Amino acid sequence: MVVEKVVIEESARIIIPEKGVFYNPHMRFCRSLSVIAADAFATVRGKDLRICEPLTASGIRSIRYAKEVKHINSIISCDANRFAVKYAIRNVELNEVHDIVKVYKCDANLLMTSFSRRGQRFNYIDLDPFGTPSPFFDSAVRAVEHGGLICYTATDMANLCGVHPLSCFRTYSSYPIAKCGYVHEVAIRISLFSLASSAARHGLYIKPLLAHFTRHYIRVYSQLFYDESEAKKIFMENVGFLYHCFKCNNRRLSKFRNIEARTCSICGSKMTVAGPIWIGKIFDKEFLKAISKSMEKYSFSDQEKIVKTVKLISEEASGPPLYYNIPKMCKSLNVQMPKINALIEELRSYGFYACRTHFDPQGIRTTASTLDIIKILTSQR
Repeated sequence: MVVEKVVIEESARIIIPEKGVFYNPHMRFCRSLSVIAADAFATVRGKDLRICEPLTASGIRSIRYAKEVKHINSIISCDANRFAVKYAIRNVELNEVHDIVKVYKCDANLLMTSFSRRGQRFNYIDLDPFGTPSPFFDSAVRAVEHGGLICYTATDMANLCGVHPLSCFRTYSSYPIAKCGYVHEVAIRISLFSLASSAARHGLYIKPLLAHFTRHYIRVYSQLFYDESEAKKIFMENVGFLYHCFKCNNRRLSKFRNIEARTCSICGSKMTVAGPIWIGKIFDKEFLKAISKSMEKYSFSDQEKIVKTVKLISEEASGPPLYYNIPKMCKSLNVQMPKINALIEELRSYGFYACRTHFDPQGIRTTASTLDIIKILTSQR
């Protein structure tokens, strides 16, 4: 006998077995923000969404899209697990969204490939795998229409954050860096490099709209466009390497074709190199405005956290790549940790852009150089 339980998440009510069908209650925040992002994207484009969710499991994400986003044309969902498909179909019927959501038993890549012809493609693809999304990128970029959006979750943070560097290189074709103080942003940039590489192979380029790190995962939303000449140009301009000095925490980014010397300009130490990574923007200010506007339509149980996260991201969207972990810098300098808000105000008084970051409560994003920050921190001795 299969033991089942009923789960209520916002507007959705689903039935899942105790074993055999994956459902993570800690991803409620991610799903709620995804609903808001889908509403914002549909509003900005002025077009109903044709959504593909090729790793549906219990069907909760597709059901919430169908019930909570007004501008939906259709949703195609699938899972390779026949047990999961059985419950997903049952949950779709339970929530009375069977006219919008269609569930199939199918391999994720096979499903997306079957919709890769022009005129059949989706304008919104949501990849929410267990672990890495990279095995699905190639099929996803071929199944998305011009100007469409691919959003994905990655939970393989140990790989992306440098704990298992060879596994990361095998999965994303990028060598990570560990314990640099901003590993979660690097994780997003590694995943974006992988997506951009897959897109470029098919004559597409990416335009990241939103990215965030929460709990044990990263979540990224990126538009894709068909233009072979532009794809080559944007790829070369936005892909490069990260150089990090573990002695003084200095860092710099270089474009793919501009390989630089590994000597730190501050202390002369040998810098560690990571990459290739996406060195371009990971936030789009106009899309964040649309997100903020769409938030007003909802009152989710995680609404306060969503509002706080989007506010922080909106503030840091104008800043440069790579934030600073202040406790790590203070430890290397052997100085007392200042109050974050006081440090931000001091940086601003010198004319630098400075703000908090959603990645790290003890981190700041600023246009000040590493040397400028070192001077301010050491002057407080």
